[in-house]
Amino acid sequence: MKNNFNKIFGIGLSKTGTTSLTKALEYFGYKAKHNPRPHILYEMVDKYDALTDISISSNYKTLDERYPNSKFILTIRDMKPWLKSCHFELSKEKKPNEWRAENRLKTYGTVNWDRRKFKKAHKRHIKDVMEYFKDRPEDLLVLDTFNERNKWKKLCNFLNKEIPDIEFPHKRKSSYRTFIKIHIYKNEILIKYGYLQFKISRKLIKKNPQKINFFQKFITKCIQLMFSITLAFEIKRLDIIIPKLKFNEFKRVLYLYILSLTNKKMNYHRNTRIDNK
Repeated sequence: MKNNFNKIFGIGLSKTGTTSLTKALEYFGYKAKHNPRPHILYEMVDKYDALTDISISSNYKTLDERYPNSKFILTIRDMKPWLKSCHFELSKEKKPNEWRAENRLKTYGTVNWDRRKFKKAHKRHIKDVMEYFKDRPEDLLVLDTFNERNKWKKLCNFLNKEIPDIEFPHKRKSSYRTFIKIHIYKNEILIKYGYLQFKISRKLIKKNPQKINFFQKFITKCIQLMFSITLAFEIKRLDIIIPKLKFNEFKRVLYLYILSLTNKKMNYHRNTRIDNK
């Protein structure tokens, strides 16, 4: 079917399924680009049929004027999971490059994570888009790529395409949870190893305080300090990033482990003073 429109612009914010939308558009044969760099934005628009993500969402009004008779797709996502996903994404990043920083500042009013500003920007963007297209409903599609059941149907009706007999693409679906699971698995191994090492060293030092060399004591204390600091930080970070995911047992183990280190250190010093007497 021949297109009766100019370009396709995905004007949803980052982490609202823009990558999935890009893949879906590619399936129809469109030359699609996800998150083009803003300083060469119009060059990219001229080269591609469809473009998505924050570089487009922050310039959709200008693009509408410059490329008339285009279609706009607003991908949306529930506020809480969206904020969680944004925080997770930014927490992995040491320092954003120049063009990413430019996009964030223009859209959110901040380069770094700020929950209040991101939340405000999310609400403002949806409101502004709906207001802008209120008299042109045929040019705008609002698509929830996470909760919508008939995503293909809505998208195909909007673009005048036949509904494909395949699952709607959901790219980067598991990266967030997979990272957390791997991270937790890694720390569970570290906890078991560190705690076992501590128990062995603790027994050796208690039974033969004079025969354990300085290096062994030093290594033991370094392990204790390393795990105390690292795991305390992990508890705090996990509480912020995934407050509602059910990792209570893992958090409890970390907490008890740190408490055991603190108590055993106190007992060790107390017993050492008694033995010396």
